[in-house]
Amino acid sequence: MSATKSDTPALGGFDIRLVTALLLAAVIVGLLLGDPGTRSGALLATLALAGVGVVALLLWKAEWSVPLMLVAASFDLGGRIISEPMPLTAYQAVLLIGLASWALRLLGGDESAKPRFTLIDAGLLLLLGAALWSLPFSLDKGDTVMAIARLVFIYLFYQLTSTFLRKQWVVDVSTAAFVGAGVLQALIALAQVRGASIGNTAVRVGGPTSPLRGSAFFDDPNYLAAMLAAAVVVAAIKVVHARSLRQAIPWLVAAGVSALGVYVTYSRTGLLALAVGLVVVWALAPSGRKRWVFLAGVLAVAGIVAANPEAVIGRFTALTDVDSDQSAATRYYMITSTLEIIRDHWAMGTGLGAFDMAYPAYRIAGSSFSVIRPHQLPLAMWAEMGIAGLVAEITLTFAVLRMAWTSIRIQGPSVTPHGIVDLLAEAGDRLTLGQKAGLAIIVSYAVGSLFQYFLYIEYLWFGVALLAGSTIARRAQSSEVQDV
Repeated sequence: MSATKSDTPALGGFDIRLVTALLLAAVIVGLLLGDPGTRSGALLATLALAGVGVVALLLWKAEWSVPLMLVAASFDLGGRIISEPMPLTAYQAVLLIGLASWALRLLGGDESAKPRFTLIDAGLLLLLGAALWSLPFSLDKGDTVMAIARLVFIYLFYQLTSTFLRKQWVVDVSTAAFVGAGVLQALIALAQVRGASIGNTAVRVGGPTSPLRGSAFFDDPNYLAAMLAAAVVVAAIKVVHARSLRQAIPWLVAAGVSALGVYVTYSRTGLLALAVGLVVVWALAPSGRKRWVFLAGVLAVAGIVAANPEAVIGRFTALTDVDSDQSAATRYYMITSTLEIIRDHWAMGTGLGAFDMAYPAYRIAGSSFSVIRPHQLPLAMWAEMGIAGLVAEITLTFAVLRMAWTSIRIQGPSVTPHGIVDLLAEAGDRLTLGQKAGLAIIVSYAVGSLFQYFLYIEYLWFGVALLAGSTIARRAQSSEVQDV
């Protein structure tokens, strides 16, 4: 019998993706194993073709800019496309194309692409206002202007991502892309400590003979560690909410690989952010799984400590060892120095991005001469932008807490909780997975920001956008249900 349309199976979506992935893998293998004389030209042509494909994809569906930006941002300086006349990274290129595609959607009257403003937007706009406030009396006006430009694009990134993260499929793809990017960078970091000459291999724990700190393509291993810590907690949330072991295993493997990546960065910031982030995972777990999550966490910590107790415990105890650890001493002494800067520049600040111009005069003996950039974001915002920076910081913090608290209070089976303690205990049953992932990322980076300057880190604002977008979508869904 001749084949007809009904008895000839169509090629499914998964099969198409699989074939595409295999084809791309074949091309990459061919380029790597091919003739060295033709490899560079073929690679350039492949990259050009991939670039055209990305542009076409983003113009067709701007939502894809969100996961693509998360992957591109993980390459940091390694994602630089051009250096002259001005540097342009792959992340920045995707952001610009995504913004253009989004603008076309808005001009076309697409209601789903219209942004929804919240109190978080007010906080971000106040932050931009605080940056402008600090400009007239800035100690380095050029750096302050550049810092203001970076903040503008951070806000555009937040608006773009929070708008499209109102769609569940974008949440699913973006969280998977974020975790996947973390796994990739963790594998690169693991390869670096094994001797691979790829990415940034210039940072060590101590002197030239001390162990190498995995950095992947990040300039600072602490930045990689913070990203991987956030990737671990997102993957852990996926594991906790998996409906079967088959669904949980890929996320469990991803969490394990990313956790190993955090370990080889030798970052105390990353370890602390990871530890607090996992507490958030337990707190936001469904009530029926909390005890199992707690048990799994205890076993995981015990296993990590048992694997190398001297290294793990040593890195944590060094947090307070200001006598023999100059890195820890610098951070603690910088707190005092920053408070002195705030005392003298409390109104207008030093100027956003100009902290390093003021700090040397306030540096305390015993701290590192090479570290002049701020390391405590909550204090640095006041020091750099004056009282306006403090107001913006308080507003942003309040906006995030209010959104999370309101979501816990009004969502769920019971709108009349039996007290605050019971309400918090029910948080895992009331919040959506997107809201939980957003909160976990925010908390993880908030802890890290006590020791690092994460103001311009896109993943922090991705967490805020994920919380905002998921919350707006949940409220819209609830309104539709009530209307029906």
